[in-house]
Amino acid sequence: MNMIFILIILISSLVS
Repeated sequence: MNMIFILIILISSLVS
């Protein structure tokens, strides 16, 4: 379930 968390952070960085 760690991969999902990292994915969300990566997407958030792009949206920023």
